[in-house]
Amino acid sequence: MDPQTTILWCNDASRQLLGLDPQDVIGRSFVEFVHPEDLARAAEVITLTANGAFDTYPRTPALYRVQNVLGDWVELEVNASTGEDGSMLILARPGGDLVVLDRLLAAVSAGASFEEQVEIVMDLGRWRHPDEGYAIRYQSNSGEIETITSNIQAPMLDVSAYQQSPWDLLKPTGEAIEIDPLPSELTQLGYVACVAVPVPDPDHEEGASIAIWTTQTGPSISGHRYALTNMARALELVLKQRAQMRRLEIAAQIDSLTGVCSRSRFLELLNRAGDNLALLYVDLDGFKAINDDRGHSAGDATLVAAAQALVRFAPVGSIVGRLGGDEFVIICPSGNSQSEAESLAQTIVDGFGSARSGELADVHVSIGIAVGNGSQTPTEVLHAADTALLQAKSSGRGRWVSAPTAM
Repeated sequence: MDPQTTILWCNDASRQLLGLDPQDVIGRSFVEFVHPEDLARAAEVITLTANGAFDTYPRTPALYRVQNVLGDWVELEVNASTGEDGSMLILARPGGDLVVLDRLLAAVSAGASFEEQVEIVMDLGRWRHPDEGYAIRYQSNSGEIETITSNIQAPMLDVSAYQQSPWDLLKPTGEAIEIDPLPSELTQLGYVACVAVPVPDPDHEEGASIAIWTTQTGPSISGHRYALTNMARALELVLKQRAQMRRLEIAAQIDSLTGVCSRSRFLELLNRAGDNLALLYVDLDGFKAINDDRGHSAGDATLVAAAQALVRFAPVGSIVGRLGGDEFVIICPSGNSQSEAESLAQTIVDGFGSARSGELADVHVSIGIAVGNGSQTPTEVLHAADTALLQAKSSGRGRWVSAPTAM
């Protein structure tokens, strides 16, 4: 390409990358092929070249959108070398980043661990410049600060080595920061500058961050801008995927209407409860009539109010779950006796029966009680409570019955 951006020569790779014969490329301006939004970056590189910016620091590849024969935009990794007359030899190829991104997408699709995915994000920077220092800082699901590093020596993460650490400088504005020059403790290790960017995390307000420490033999901060942008985008994707998976896990455990344990989560906890568990199987009397006479929205409001009441009545350490419809189950705290389970059942029956206003007005409950005798499985105790519930409903409702097999 001459100094006026006219393409003087092109090899046969243009057919594979753009679908164009070399003769269809030669004689045209480089500007014709580059996406309008990427032209400013290209102009910046040309200006930096003219000013001798790359006489000291190596020129690093950047990703540009280039138009192919179909009019589509193809992302190519572009680098260049400048001749004495101002002409440029340009190398365009599918980027190494695409290989790393393919690995990342495969890891996400396969359900690889979050830590494995973050390591691949790190590769977006270090595959090109493996000797630079990299750090990715994020919060675990429990809120603990975690840091994954590459080529990092202890003083680089030691806050005392800085007047303000990269992490502290990011917090006030939430924008990318540069530390240039670095404190003498770090320049003695061979590093000259640091650039860091914040990355939003849907689950943690403070977010995550990425920092790169440049070496004396590596590119400048400007030369790392492209890799840092790719790393930040990839980390944001990984963080969003983690947040989505966490929401799905929570949704699987919580009944979306009432907020108590879902059926699947309750049955999982039931199987962990041991042999001597005390269990109450609760059913709302006449719930079908509420749905039929007042509509499903009124029915939903009744279920929500009933679940909230059961949570209030249940002692600390209990587990309240909804099995479906208007059926709820309570696992009493470990060690509860038959009499304690029956006392709780009576409290619930009385509490529902005394409501005179709101969604629970005139709503009564029937309860089946079962207490494991040591030889029954949790599922058998649940079945015994269900049988006792049917007896309570057939005996007039608004009452509780204990399963004889569990007494």
